[in-house]
Amino acid sequence: MRIKVYKEFSFSAAHKLVDYKGDCANLHGHTYRLGVAVSGPIGENSMVIDFKILKNIVEERIISKLDHKYLNDIIYNPTAEKVCEWILNELKDSVPESVKLEFVRLWESETSYVEISV
Repeated sequence: MRIKVYKEFSFSAAHKLVDYKGDCANLHGHTYRLGVAVSGPIGENSMVIDFKILKNIVEERIISKLDHKYLNDIIYNPTAEKVCEWILNELKDSVPESVKLEFVRLWESETSYVEISV
């Protein structure tokens, strides 16, 4: 039996879209909401993964690199889809072997998100 564990984070960043005809071609910012899901069996400690361990991984690999940054310096044409893909690539080899990264969900606004599954 596999159990899914999900944790949310937030970070603020600025970006502008490349080759885009609209307001988002201008420099602007978002307070992003990030959801990360992993799954696995319940371990000897009665957990799939300690929430604190998942928090430390995401803060080190993602939040510290993106929070209050200009995303265009990190990701070419940082659409929500490209940022979500970048986050997945940063996390996929960072979780413990006992768990599987399931998906990353990134809200660019309160009503709009993208999600990428492994």
